[in-house]
Amino acid sequence: MQVQSEPRVKKRIPCELSFGGGRHSGIVLNVSRGGLYVQTSVGPSPGDLVEIDLSPSAARNDAMNLRATVVWKQVVSRRLLSGGHGGVGLRIKEADAAYYDFLGELLPGGASAQPLGATPTRPAPAEPTPDTAPRYRVRVRELGRPRSKTLLVGGDSEQEASERALFAAGEGWTVLEVVERSS
Repeated sequence: MQVQSEPRVKKRIPCELSFGGGRHSGIVLNVSRGGLYVQTSVGPSPGDLVEIDLSPSAARNDAMNLRATVVWKQVVSRRLLSGGHGGVGLRIKEADAAYYDFLGELLPGGASAQPLGATPTRPAPAEPTPDTAPRYRVRVRELGRPRSKTLLVGGDSEQEASERALFAAGEGWTVLEVVERSS
C-alpha cells in the first residue's frame, strides 16, 4: 500500500530542537506544509513533542518557531555514522506565520503554503499514544533503486507501523520488513 505525502522541498536550514529539558542542534533537510525532516545526532523518540527554532538565513530576520510531534526516527548503524547522522521526521502541530510565508516562497508554481488544517488534505495516520503503543523498526526501500533506510515508528499494529513509515518516507517507497521492538 502506497501512502501519498505532502510535496517536500529540499532545503538545508540550521535549527535547534528543544525536548527533554535540553537544546540540541540539527539541520533541516526537507520541509512541507505538514512536517519536516531534521538530521541530528541526538533525537527524541516517536510520540515526543519537540520545539524547533529555525533561522533560514542571516538575510531574513524572522526566526521561525514550530511545535511538532516526532512521527519517525531514522536510525544509522554505528559503523556508518562517519558518513552521516540519523534524524527525525516531524509532524507540525503549530507554526509561526513566518514559516508558511517562507514555505510559500519555496513551493513550485505558487502552491498553497497554508497550514494543513486550512485546506482539505489526506489525513496523516493517527498518532499512537507514546507510552502505550509498541515501537517498530520498519525497513523501506526506494522503488527501482537499491537505496533503503530503517525508520523507528510507533503504532498499534505492524500494518499501522507500515503506513506510518510509508507516510514518513514519501512517494516511491515500499516496506521490506517490520520488526517489533521492545522498549
